[in-house]
Amino acid sequence: NHFVREDKKYLSSWPRDAVNHFVREDNKIEQRIEVKHPAADKIWKKLRLAQTRDKIDALLVLIKDESNFYGMELMDSKLLSTIMTKYRHFGAAKKSIELFYHYEKKIEIDTVVYNTAIASCAPLFKWRKAMKFLHQMKYLKLEPSVITYCAVLDVCRKAVCEAVKLKASSQNIDEPMSALLKVKSEMLRQDFKLTPHAYIALLSACEYAGYEKESRRLYAEMDELQIKPDVKYFNIPIGGCVHLGRWQRALELLNLMRSKGFEPNIVNMNAVMAACSQAGEWGKVLELFDTYISPYMDPQNDETFSENSFVLAISALIHNGNLQRAIQLLNQMTIDYRFPMSTAIFKRFITSPVTAKPKFQNQAWNTVLDLTDEIIQRGFVLDHVCFTAAIDSISATIKQENKIEYDLEKVLSRLGVFSITNSDLIAKVMGSLRRVGSSDLALRLFEDAKQRNIQLKDTLYGAAMWAYSSSKNLNKVLDILNESRQNNIMPTTVSYNAALAACGNDQLTHAMQLYEEMQRVKVEPNANTFGILISLQEENGNLQQANALMVQARGYGLYQTIWQRVDTISIYGLSPPETRTALRLALQVASQHIEKSHLKVPNKHQEPLLIINGGRGRLQQVVPSMFEHQGEFSGIYDCEEDIKFSGNFRIRLLSDAENLFIENDDQKDKSLNLSSHSQDNLVAAAVDHHSPS
Repeated sequence: NHFVREDKKYLSSWPRDAVNHFVREDNKIEQRIEVKHPAADKIWKKLRLAQTRDKIDALLVLIKDESNFYGMELMDSKLLSTIMTKYRHFGAAKKSIELFYHYEKKIEIDTVVYNTAIASCAPLFKWRKAMKFLHQMKYLKLEPSVITYCAVLDVCRKAVCEAVKLKASSQNIDEPMSALLKVKSEMLRQDFKLTPHAYIALLSACEYAGYEKESRRLYAEMDELQIKPDVKYFNIPIGGCVHLGRWQRALELLNLMRSKGFEPNIVNMNAVMAACSQAGEWGKVLELFDTYISPYMDPQNDETFSENSFVLAISALIHNGNLQRAIQLLNQMTIDYRFPMSTAIFKRFITSPVTAKPKFQNQAWNTVLDLTDEIIQRGFVLDHVCFTAAIDSISATIKQENKIEYDLEKVLSRLGVFSITNSDLIAKVMGSLRRVGSSDLALRLFEDAKQRNIQLKDTLYGAAMWAYSSSKNLNKVLDILNESRQNNIMPTTVSYNAALAACGNDQLTHAMQLYEEMQRVKVEPNANTFGILISLQEENGNLQQANALMVQARGYGLYQTIWQRVDTISIYGLSPPETRTALRLALQVASQHIEKSHLKVPNKHQEPLLIINGGRGRLQQVVPSMFEHQGEFSGIYDCEEDIKFSGNFRIRLLSDAENLFIENDDQKDKSLNLSSHSQDNLVAAAVDHHSPS
C-alpha cells in the first residue's frame, strides 16, 4: 500500500521497517512511504494455509475487519489475484468473478488480476465475459500478454465444447468459435507467437465444432512453423470427433499422429474405437484392437491395456458371432488382467445387438445369450440393472421391425427371470416390463411368483397394481389392494399412486376418496400422488382445486424447487397440468405484487416481474397460445385462454443451455420484446437467445 504524506510527525508513527522513497518535484520534497503493514504478514500466512473455501471466506472477513480497523484498504492486486485463483481451484469460479467486480473500483487492478478473472470464466463457459474483460484491459491501456490471450482462447474452447455437448443451436456454437478465431488473429497482429496451449485450444474447438478445414489448416500451419507437436495436440481433438460420432475423422487424426512419430496410447485407441462402435463400425473396432492394442498388452504395464478395450472388442465379436474368441477375451480380461465381471460390463454386452445390422441381429443375440450363459456359470449374479438392460435391448430390437427369433419372454426365460426367488427383484423387473409396454408379461410374472409360493411383499403388490393401472383397470387394482390387506400387508404410497393412476377422467370422485383414505390411514403422499390428482382436477376443469392441491403439496415439502425466488419459477420435470398450475399460482403472486406496488405495465428498462426457467420448447407444449408461430419466439402473447388468468406481466423464459450463453441482465434485456397491451390480457415477452430446445 502506497501513501503520500507531507506531515513528517504523522509518518514517524509508522513502523521503522517502512521503506522510504524520496522524490524531488518542483523544489518540494514529497515523501512517499511504502508500508509493510503489521496485518500483512498475518493475512498472507493465513492465505498460504487456506485449503478450503470456508477458510478463504473467513480470510476475506478478516481483511475487511482489518481494513476497517486501520482505516485503509489492505487488499492489493497481488493478494486479490491469489485469492481469486484459490476460489477457482476450489470450484467457486463465480465467487472469483464477483470478488473482481467488488474490488474493481476500490484498488488498482493490474494485468495479472485480469488474467485471473478471465481464467475464472472458463469453468462457467462465460466466453462473452472473457471477451469483455479483454476489451476492458485495452480501454484501461493495460497490455494483454500471451497468458491473457491463451486464457481467452481456453474460455472460448470450453464454451464451444459445452455447447456441443448440450446439443445447442449452431449459433451458440459458431459465436464462441468466431470469437476464438478472432482472438487468434489479434494475437498474430500483435506479433505474439501461438503457444502450444493456444494451438491445443484452437484444434480442440475446431474438432468439437466440426470445423475440419480450419483444423487441417492449423495442422499445416504448425508444419510450416516447424512446431513439433506432442500427444496433447491429438488427445482432445480426437475426443471431439468421438463426441460427434465422426469416426472417419478420428481415424484420420490417429494416422496423422502416427505420421508425426507418436504411437497412440491406450486412451487414444479407446476413444477411436468408441467412435467406431457408436457408428456401428464393429469391424473397424476389432481391426484397431487386433492391430494396435492386443500385440502390445502387458499385464505388468497398466498403460498398455484397459477394461474399456476388452469390452469394446468383445462387443465387436458379439456382432460377428464369434463366441469362441469372445469367451477367450473374457477369460483374458477376468483372469490374466484381473478385471472383475461387473453389472456395467454386462449391460454393455447385452445392449450391443441393438446396433447390429439387420442381417446380423439374430446371430448377435445368439452370441450374447450364449456368452451370458457362460458368465452365469462362472457365478455372476444378474441384478435388476442387468435385467432392465436386457429388456430395453430386446424391446429396441423388436421396434426396429427386423425379423428376429427372440422376443421378451424368450430372452427373460433364457436369463432365468422365472426362477428368481427375490420378491423385490421380481417387482423391479415387472416395473421395467411395464415401462416398455409389456404389462401382460409383468402380470404373468406376478402370477408365476404366487404359484411358486414366493413371499409377497408390498413392492410386488405395488408392481402388479401399476401393471393393471396401465390399462386403467381400476377394479383389478382395487382387488389387489384388498388382497394385500387380507395378507396383512398395508398399502404404501406406491400402491395408492397406482390406484390413483388407474382412475380415468370420469373417476375423479373415486380418486379423491382414495386420497382422503391415504390421509386417514396416515400414508404420506409424494410428488407423484399430487401430480396425478392435479392432472385429474385440471382435465375436469377444476382449476381452483388444482391450485389448492399444489399448495397442500408444498406443505409436505414438495415442489420446493419450483419457486426459486418470489419472481422466478422453474418448470423442469413437471407435467403439463402441473406446469399450468404452477404458472397460475406464480401469476397470482405477481398480481398481488402489482397491486401492492401500484405498478403499471413494465417497460423495457424494468426488470421482468416473472422469470420462468424451462425453455420455450417446454412451454410451447404446455401453454401453446404463448407462441403465435411454431418455432418463433418474439413479440406479445396472450395466455389467458390456457392458464385462465388475466393481468399485465413481463415474463422472461429461459432454458439451462440459454443461461450458459446469457452473460448478464443488461444483455438479456436488450433482446426483450415488449409493448403495451390491454389490461384484460396477459402480456408475455420472451428472450430469444438461440434456444437449443
